[in-house]
Amino acid sequence: MPAKLTWEKEERMRKKIMVCDDDLHVIETVGHVAREEGFDVITAEDSNQGLRLAREQLPDVLFLDVMMGGTDGLEVCRELKSNPATRHIYVILLTAMGQASDVEKGYRAGADEYMTKPYAPRSLRKKLHELLDPHP
Repeated sequence: MPAKLTWEKEERMRKKIMVCDDDLHVIETVGHVAREEGFDVITAEDSNQGLRLAREQLPDVLFLDVMMGGTDGLEVCRELKSNPATRHIYVILLTAMGQASDVEKGYRAGADEYMTKPYAPRSLRKKLHELLDPHP
């Protein structure tokens, strides 16, 4: 592997991606894309676990489902964005709820982006690189 590619992959390993969703297929597919690109992955299967892990692990990017067991994803987003220790986490709501009013609620809760399911792994990959690759 050329030195530049090795360095880029090592640089990415320091970046943490978190996936919080009650759908294991979503956790697996988003996690697979992130790992394939050289990022560390943290997973949570419900909002309470997701909030706790986000506070402990401080991921760089959080893919967060809106409708889950426990507290909903919008409340998790509000809590993270209102806390100075976690407000830097880039929150992408990844949900099947795609109405304009749903999107508006997501942004009002503090989400940085809103992606609807189904999603293309290529779009996730592109977004991760836009957000986390070092810029010259």
